Order: sequence, then C-alpha cells, then structure tokens
Amino acid sequence: MRRIATAATLAGLVASAGPALAASGSFAFVWPASTVDACIDPPALKAAVVAQLGHDPFVDAELAQVVLEGRELAPSSTGRRRARLEQRDHEGRVLGARDLDAPSCGELLRSAAFVIVLIVDPDALFREPPPPPTKQVEAPPRARQPDAPPPGRAEEQARPPPHAPPARPWRAPTPPILDAGAGITYGRGLLPGGDIGGVVAVGLSPWNAPLRFDWRGSHRVSLGTPRRQRFSALMQEWRACAVIGRHDRLGGAACAGGAWSAVLPEARGLADGDRAAKAVYGPIVAVGPTLRAGALTVAADVTLFFPRPRWAFSYEDEAGRARTLHELDRSVITTTISVTRTFR
Repeated sequence: MRRIATAATLAGLVASAGPALAASGSFAFVWPASTVDACIDPPALKAAVVAQLGHDPFVDAELAQVVLEGRELAPSSTGRRRARLEQRDHEGRVLGARDLDAPSCGELLRSAAFVIVLIVDPDALFREPPPPPTKQVEAPPRARQPDAPPPGRAEEQARPPPHAPPARPWRAPTPPILDAGAGITYGRGLLPGGDIGGVVAVGLSPWNAPLRFDWRGSHRVSLGTPRRQRFSALMQEWRACAVIGRHDRLGGAACAGGAWSAVLPEARGLADGDRAAKAVYGPIVAVGPTLRAGALTVAADVTLFFPRPRWAFSYEDEAGRARTLHELDRSVITTTISVTRTFR
C-alpha cells in the first residue's frame, strides 16, 4: 500500500518528463559518494534498481539523454532521513525533481530505488521478478595427483594466500560545468561621480565540486564629473568562489581574487601627465546570493576592490593653478546583477 501511494504521488513527475524519457531510452545514474553519516550507499542503491529491473539500464553520463542525479539532504529536526532526486537532459535542463523522506536509512534506500525504477521502466513494478538461473550439475573432473613440492617450499605452499582488497566501484567522471552570461554593474570610487557599465562573465566548475573559477570583463563610464569632463574605464577580474547550494533554487557564493583596470580620461584641460591612461590593480572580495531556474542563474553580488596605485587627476584653472579633479578611493565598491546559462 505504501508503494501504491508513492506511485500516485509521483504520477505528476513521470507525466511531466514522460516524452523526453520515452524518446531517449538511455539513462545515467549519478549519486555523489556517501559521507560518514549518510544513509545511502550508491553501489547498493544501483544494485537494488538492477535487481528490480532484471538488467542494468545505465550508461555513461556523456552518452545518456537523461541523467538521474540524486543526493542526500540533512536530516530533519525530527531525525527523519531525506534525499532529493532530479532528472536532467543532456543539456542540463531539469525535467523533474522529487524529495524523499523516510523514518530510517533502509526505508530511504528502498524509496529511492522505487522512484528510479518508476522513472526508468514503470512496467517493471508489475512484472514478476526473473527466476534464479538453474545450474546443471556437472560431473567433477578426475582429480589429478599434485606433483610433490620441491624441498624447502612445502611450508610456503601450505600458507594460505593473503586476502585481496575489495575492488572499488567504478564511477563515471563528472564533466565540468561551464557558465556564461552578461549583466550590468554600478560602482563608486573608481571614476568621478560613480560609474555604470556592462559586464560579460565566464565561470568554470570542475569535478562537480562546490568551487567555481570566474573571469569578468567590464566597460564603465562616469556618471558625472566636475567641469563636464569625461572618464571611462576597462576592468578585468579573476575570482575563485566557494558555492553554496549549487543544485538548489536559492544559493550563494563567496569569492576572492584580483582585478586590473585602466582608467581612460577623455577630458580637455587636464594637467600634463594626467591625460594618459592610468593602470591600477589590487585584490578583490565579493559575496552575494543566486537564484536558479533550470539552466539559468540570476546572481547579485557586492565587490570590494582595493586599487593600487591611487592615481589623482588635476586640471589648471583660469589663473593657471593646479586643481584636483578626481582621486581614486582607497576601496572601490561595485554592485553587479548578471544572468548566466549553464552548459555541461
């Protein structure tokens, strides 16, 4: 009765992804290695699915049209064990998802196997399990008299062979995740009067780890300067980010790295030496939330940039005296909103 109720609950999940699954005919199974306090052992879960289906339906993730990707979640406040299973196509789009909840580890493993079988081959739930293969008794071969061991090796041959270490289960390598997109940025401290500009961003997440390496390029223009002077800047940023909730709808990232920028004054009346482009560089730190919707991710972050050297720009007034037009702040703060797409 419990399995029938679960099947009814999952009807919407199978119906939403049914056309894609029926057309593909190839599945991959991805479940990260268990932690110390985890319930589900991935090889045991896969063996339970194979035993129910009567065959192994899984192929490598690179060849599959549908990837069944699962992971355990933290236990609830009442101690119930939880897990989440998602279906993705070969482009990383989410076809469906299911949250599992069970009072014990054994029940959680059985529920996960039942859900996977229901997705891969629902008819298998109504088929009788295949009968065990029958073995025909063969006549034992005529024993051969062993040769007498050479002197001095009788004790060595009588010693039992050492136990071979158990073979480690093979796991398909996880391809890296590539993110690419664009956005807008607003900052203060780099150009006079604040600045606004466009951003292009590229990110790479190797090994399916909670880590991402980003590159950003931006062009910024000054919003307002004294004496109606014009300033612009080009900036490149290199970041290493710790990612929180990569596969969840809501997540975040904390980043650190370095940046390089060229301030381009396009103004008349600047003092000699201040008319050329000025290069600055320094460390950056950033933090911000993310919102995931399928293969698209919307991110907002606040970045602090500590430029060196702190250039100052001056001009000559009507009396020929040097006046300061703009000086870079000790820290430049920028806010960026970007939209990226995930490629696998």
